[in-house]
This record gives sequence, structure tokens and C-alpha cells, in this order.
Amino acid sequence: MKFNVEEYKIIKFSGLFDEEFYLKNYNVNINPIIHYLLYAWKEGKNPSKFFNTEFYLSKYKDVKDSNINPLIHYILYGKNENRLTGGEVFNKFKFENYFHSSPEIPSLETDKPIDILIPVYNCLRFLKSLLYSIYRNTNLPFRILICDDASTDKNVLNFLESVEKEKNNLILIKNNNNLGFVKTVNKLMRLAENHFVILNSDTEVPPFWLERLMYPIFYMKNVASTTPFTNAGLYCSFPEFLKDNRLYRNMSVEKIDKIFQLVDFKKTFIELPSGIGFCMGMNKNVVNEIGYFDEIFERGFGEENDWCQRAIEKGYKNIHVTNLFVYHKHGGSFLKKEKNRLIDKNTEILVKRYPSFPLQIKLLIENDKLKPLRDAIKNKLAMNNNEIKTVNSDL
Repeated sequence: MKFNVEEYKIIKFSGLFDEEFYLKNYNVNINPIIHYLLYAWKEGKNPSKFFNTEFYLSKYKDVKDSNINPLIHYILYGKNENRLTGGEVFNKFKFENYFHSSPEIPSLETDKPIDILIPVYNCLRFLKSLLYSIYRNTNLPFRILICDDASTDKNVLNFLESVEKEKNNLILIKNNNNLGFVKTVNKLMRLAENHFVILNSDTEVPPFWLERLMYPIFYMKNVASTTPFTNAGLYCSFPEFLKDNRLYRNMSVEKIDKIFQLVDFKKTFIELPSGIGFCMGMNKNVVNEIGYFDEIFERGFGEENDWCQRAIEKGYKNIHVTNLFVYHKHGGSFLKKEKNRLIDKNTEILVKRYPSFPLQIKLLIENDKLKPLRDAIKNKLAMNNNEIKTVNSDL
């Protein structure tokens, strides 16, 4: 059963394939997108009520003559050419009832501690606040696997050694030479005994963060990775999409996350072409199946994209966790020139391996499915902030 993997991923992130609709209307026993790619479009079956396959092929003779899948044609060309779909104009993602009336933290049972993997290179000021937030705000059994990647600031290693003596669930690994992010994370992955989190040293986590981040991996089918909302995380950024934001209205991380705790995850989560490595839950079973980060990505940038694309090709999902907000300070250990070099080099590798990856990201951004949710959260935060100011002024 051969199908074009890149076409599969393009359709998956187009927002134009409704798996629930497809399974309800057609009796299939394989992945519905694969079924549509292999057989169904030639039989005139529809990927959703918003795209009519027979209409598109009959209206546009050039598409029919080219023998290209009509939905693929529409995504790549037809949409920009304002071609008709024969379906309804729609916004499928107008969420209603986004919020629970009170926080709903999922319960999570595990017979082993969840491993938290933290690669460290300098940035002591961020590291202290991160560890403080983990120990203060984590309720599940956990183990911290932390690796000092030969920091030039000797205070970093001194600090970590002091914490290791104090905490019995922190394991410190020391690199004699600087290996870079990818090799250091792989070193930590090999020590993980359970599903785990990769956490940048320039982050802070709120209360009950681990339950929400890891719930999809423990209790949903075929989840490879999970990524929360953050202030600086590309397509997972809040309040503004694709921006490195400051904390909304200078509120505390915990105050912002209080509203995110109300979000109905099951009604709002979406799939992503890739998780984002600042705070990414990872399924150890998937790691065992498809391997670690590819060390061709050197010191970082692109390694999690490559891993998540490999996971998709094996039928797994990368989930955006919509009911969790984690602070990302974007402290970074890279000089700008070095960062730009790595991004350019590693992007070239990614696109060569996964030609559709830029289009997957473009479709995710164009659809911006979670804009209504971000707006609703902003409104709730603004209302709460105004209420507090009113109370303070009355005092």
C-alpha cells in the first residue's frame, strides 16, 4: 500500500479533511486520509462537506486531465486561484463553550516517576527560577535528569551540585566537553525510564503543569509529543500568534495560567506538524520505535521538527495542549550569528527530507484555528485584571 507521505501531511494540516465526517459516511478500515489518497477521490468521495470531489473534477478539466488528487490541487494551487470547492464556505473552528466553570486538572496515574530532562549551558539566573518552579508546582512523582554541558560559568555546576545533594530526585550529569543541545538531550533521553519532558533552562512552569502536559501521551491514542501555550513559541505563542511576547499585561505566570486551567482541552486541542522543544512532552514508546534526535542538526534548531515529522510518518500525532501556559524567557545560549547559521543549515536539511514541511507550517498559520480561543482567553484575563483593580481602588 504505497501512498505519497508528503501529500498525506499536506492534507492532514490543510484543515480541509474531516476525519469524523469521512468515517461516518464511508466504511473504511485504514487511515481515512490514506484511503482518500489511494482510492476514494477516484470514486468521487468527499474529504468533508466543504469540498466536493466530483464538482471540482468536472468543473476544472485541467485538474481532471492531470490526474492529480483534486484536494491536493486545491491546497497547492486552486485556493490561490480562487477556484470553487462545491462546498460550503466555513470556519470549522468557531469553538463554543471553550471553558469549564472551574479548573479541571486531569488525574494521571503512573507507576514510575515522569522524567524531566533539562540540558544546561550557563544561564544560572534562569536555572534557579526554573528549578524553584518545578519543585513548588509539580505534584506528580517526577525525576529531574539535568546535564551541565560544560558551562563556562563555574557557578552553574556549583549550584547544581548543591541542589543534587539536597534533592534525592535530581540526577546531575556532567559533560567534560561542550556537546551542544542535541547530543546532550540524546544523552538524557537514554537515561529516561518513563515518558518524559524536554524543558529549556529558561522556562518557568505553573501549578499542575505536568498533569496537563502529559495527559495526551498517557491517555490518548498515538500521541508522540505535546506542546503547551507560551509567551514565546512561534505558533504556540500567546497573546500574539508567531511573536515573542512579554507576559500578558505584566501578569504573573500563575495568574495567566489560572485562566488556561479553565480551557476545555478536549474541545480545543489541535494537531501540529511539529512540537516545539522549549517544553515538549515526549512518548518514550515512540522514541524507542523511531529513535532519538538526529545529531546531524549539530547544536540545535530543527531536531524536534525532524523527530515530529518522523513520528507523523509512523501514524503518530503532535498535540498542542491548549489548557496549559508555560513561561519561556528566550534567554538562549547562542550568539545571533551562530543561531542564524544553524537555522539556515538545518532548515535546508529539513526541507530536503520533508519537502512539504514549509507548506504544512504555512497552512497551520493561515488557518490559525486557535485565534478565537486566544481572543477569548485575553478577554477573560482582561476582565479578571479589571476586577482586581476595581477591588484595590475601593480599598
